[in-house]
Amino acid sequence: MTTSKIEATIDAATYVDQYRDSERVQGYCAQCSNYGKVWGCPPLPSYGDDCVTGFNHVHLYGIKVAFDQELQQQEYSAEERTKIIERAFDEVWKDWLPALYEMEAAHPGSRVFTGRCRLCRPMKCSRVEGKPCRHPDKMRHSLEAVGFDVEKSARELLGIELQWGDGKHLPPYVVLVTALFAK
Repeated sequence: MTTSKIEATIDAATYVDQYRDSERVQGYCAQCSNYGKVWGCPPLPSYGDDCVTGFNHVHLYGIKVAFDQELQQQEYSAEERTKIIERAFDEVWKDWLPALYEMEAAHPGSRVFTGRCRLCRPMKCSRVEGKPCRHPDKMRHSLEAVGFDVEKSARELLGIELQWGDGKHLPPYVVLVTALFAK
């Protein structure tokens, strides 16, 4: 497994205008098994547009995790594929999440969107128990949770086509897309 980081910067108003489609993206989110079960995912309390306006630039980051040929050639059950991908993302998060927090702290008034929250792993998110977030100071939402089309963002701004696999094998790579909205 190898990782690489791809970055892009875009004017914030342009990004909101061209890459946010809340209604359509929320429809996709509603089909996910995490919908309503993870504090970083929808449905969210009413944030309106306040959470993505008032910024000057959006710095997008794509962390591409490529699986080696041997892993790709093997057949896996859906559960096995999920576990392998989750382990890969967990490995990336060890270094990347603290780096995102540092970027946010270095840019007063900025906001980081981190992808699906993994702070409580291996426990389940407290949302499933109807309890408040255990880490409200660290939890950040995914771009999808606030209506951004991550697939379009990755393709057009980062030059990465997201891969989904064929149902038996791992995809050649998976991508974690995060962003720093800065003033």
